[in-house]
Amino acid sequence: MAYDSELLGLAQQSGCKGVFVGIESVSQSSLQEANKYQNQVARYRGVISTFHKHGILVEAGMVTGFDNEDTSIFPQTFEMLRDIGVDLVSFKILTPYPGTEFFKEMEQAGRILTYDWELYDGEHVTYQPARMTPEELQAGHDWLRRKFYSTSPILRRLFNVAKHPLMLLFSAVVNTAFHFIEWSDSKR
Repeated sequence: MAYDSELLGLAQQSGCKGVFVGIESVSQSSLQEANKYQNQVARYRGVISTFHKHGILVEAGMVTGFDNEDTSIFPQTFEMLRDIGVDLVSFKILTPYPGTEFFKEMEQAGRILTYDWELYDGEHVTYQPARMTPEELQAGHDWLRRKFYSTSPILRRLFNVAKHPLMLLFSAVVNTAFHFIEWSDSKR
């Protein structure tokens, strides 16, 4: 959509105020591992900027835990998301959902850690990561969510959309809600 100026203009005219973009990872290697060849890390900043110029917020879908990733992926992800100007993020842990090829691969390799299906929600580690412990993956995921939705990064994001009053209002409400969700989750 960001590459189709006519479609983007029509979306803006229709009142579109936000899009969900499956960025998935800030690592081109991870994207290749997931067969997401259409995602190009080098283009992220331009895509986000294009949406913002049309008054459209961007929520990114991000996944961590690919086999080529170690614990350095967490600060790299935070820095990239901050630098490219993403407004909101849905952070998920790579999950081998039952019935998928990925699940079959992990099961055959003996890497499935639990068959408690309630934990297969993208928020819990359910398989043995290749280059970090399950505890490191969980802690890194949780840190990334808390860091992205902490006060200073939220204020920076709000400043970036201040020239668009509706974007500012929506971003303020949603970022504040996520901030308090993360704060209350960290108290449990």
